[in-house]
Amino acid sequence: MAGGTPAAPSALPANVAPGSTLESATTEVGPNGQLVNRYVYRAPNQLITNGPQCTKGDPQCP
Repeated sequence: MAGGTPAAPSALPANVAPGSTLESATTEVGPNGQLVNRYVYRAPNQLITNGPQCTKGDPQCP
């Protein structure tokens, strides 16, 4: 299932600021062959201006 999109966790992890939005979710194969779900969050005050995480049409993107 590598390269798939895992379901978003139902609650924000403890190290993620409240009110953050899920920017992306991917499944990768770890060094031991295990599947690792990787989630990228955007904090409410974090402006994303470029890079692959910039979504076209997002008001925070140029």
